[in-house]
Amino acid sequence: MRKLMRYTFAMFAAPWVTYRAVHDVLVPWLGGSIASFDAQIESNNAIVSGVAAVVAVNLVVGAYVASALAEENAFGRASSEEKRD
Repeated sequence: MRKLMRYTFAMFAAPWVTYRAVHDVLVPWLGGSIASFDAQIESNNAIVSGVAAVVAVNLVVGAYVASALAEENAFGRASSEEKRD
């Protein structure tokens, strides 16, 4: 249950923090020019920030799946005690 709560919080916090950081800090710091893409226009800035937030969510989901597969008693795998019986 503890892991579920951590990843639930991360699913909320990661995209929000990423969006705000890219929108308010990274794009202005880069000067608004990202590969001839004018990110200073508010709609373009929102697009760049939104894509970064989606990537952050996908990283959280990937981390959750990786941690679930790494568990000893993951789905489809029996522990060594269960195999003996």
